[in-house]
Amino acid sequence: MYYKRIASLSFGLAFICALFLFTDIGFGIISRNVALTLFIIFGGFGLIFNIVAFSVSKNKPSYNILFWIGSVVLFLGLIGRIMHWPYTFYLICGGTLISGLSFFYNPNQEDTDMKDDDLIDRF
Repeated sequence: MYYKRIASLSFGLAFICALFLFTDIGFGIISRNVALTLFIIFGGFGLIFNIVAFSVSKNKPSYNILFWIGSVVLFLGLIGRIMHWPYTFYLICGGTLISGLSFFYNPNQEDTDMKDDDLIDRF
């Protein structure tokens, strides 16, 4: 499954470009315009390859729906931050919160209720 590896690598490179953009480090190596362009390109490639990887995989599609929603909101917030749109702080915080909550959600978890009869010994 090479799609997942390419997506992870693209997201990692997009994250490094975002660090260059928002922290003002590394501008001796790469200019702000190049970092912005690479951030958008790598983030888009990562999103596309991740969608392809999940459509090809045998997992349930609802498994990472919260992660996807959070990632898209976060990505839009970062692009809006670069373009100086208003209220991008709320998009970034909301996307990060939704992505963080997605790690606690597991749709594959079985909803088996334990019966009280199994826990109590009968005489």
